[in-house]
Amino acid sequence: MAQVEEVARAAGSALDAIASGLSTVSQATDRSLVTVGRSRLLLEQVAGHVEAVTATASAHAARSQDVSAAVEEQSATTEQISASVTQLVEAAENLRELAGRWQV
Repeated sequence: MAQVEEVARAAGSALDAIASGLSTVSQATDRSLVTVGRSRLLLEQVAGHVEAVTATASAHAARSQDVSAAVEEQSATTEQISASVTQLVEAAENLRELAGRWQV
């Protein structure tokens, strides 16, 4: 009978140890779930920030293209002005030459 009681006590101790281990695992699982939930929220926030940065970068790229187009247009206008100035200089020289011919 003593052996049965000893086996019963050992089994009880083993069951207590198993219950304690299960409790520890359950608590760790709960903490892990909380951590995973927080991580998910943080990742969603990061994704939102990445989307905002991407939108800002796209807007800046579009503005840069607009600026580039404006600079190109301004350069073409400057070339036209330069050509017009050259024509004016030539016309002024021709006028001076004509005026010199008419002087007696």
